[in-house]
Amino acid sequence: MLGKDRFAAIAGSGTYESTDIEVVATTLKITVDILSTGGYVKLLSINANDTDDIDPIKTNATDHAFPNLDLSPYLKQNVSFIFELHNAALYTISLDDNH
Repeated sequence: MLGKDRFAAIAGSGTYESTDIEVVATTLKITVDILSTGGYVKLLSINANDTDDIDPIKTNATDHAFPNLDLSPYLKQNVSFIFELHNAALYTISLDDNH
């Protein structure tokens, strides 16, 4: 049985850039699985703006909200998110205002 939001993933190690997504909410949520010890998923940038202050996700998570990330400056804009994956699987990227 598949877990919630775990039908298909980008998995392994490297960077992934999303297609342009219209920002319709202020909270970014992702669903990830860490595939081995030391694995992580880190949000590197939004529209090429670095997100150095965002901690990487190092455990399996469903609808993980980034607590220090506010997308309000990007509302109603199309943006791309760039993630770094290290021995991890990224399943979903969603925008939500229900924290």
